Amino acid sequence: MIHRKTLTILCGLFIILAAASPLRAQQTTADLNGTWDFFAYGYYEVFTTYCFGTLTVDNGAVTGGSGSYHSAPTGFGGGLSMAPDGKITGSVWGAYTENWFEYTILSGRMNPDGDTIVASGYDQRSWMCIYYFVRVK
Repeated sequence: MIHRKTLTILCGLFIILAAASPLRAQQTTADLNGTWDFFAYGYYEVFTTYCFGTLTVDNGAVTGGSGSYHSAPTGFGGGLSMAPDGKITGSVWGAYTENWFEYTILSGRMNPDGDTIVASGYDQRSWMCIYYFVRVK
């Protein structure tokens, strides 16, 4: 009987501690470091905006990369950060054919494996957009 009571108390303690502890390690801005495939898509009534390419993040700064904004070649810049609660914010911008674009990321989240980010925000014309980042390395 004492063994059953001890086992019940230990199981109860385990459940309480498991519920109180985080299920995964806390993510930080450093977890954004690396090379990412980037996809952006937005629309307003009958107009669309889209962009794709590969970019590099180092200590929160988008330090380079290339891709296509609509059908024009572009490079990337910007910055991303991750709050203690895991929310990702920032911007990705670029220049193309004597013009520029900027995607503002209002709210994003990284999956637990750290290889995918899904976010939402808007572009320089205030068109709402969806963003996907897929880790390349």
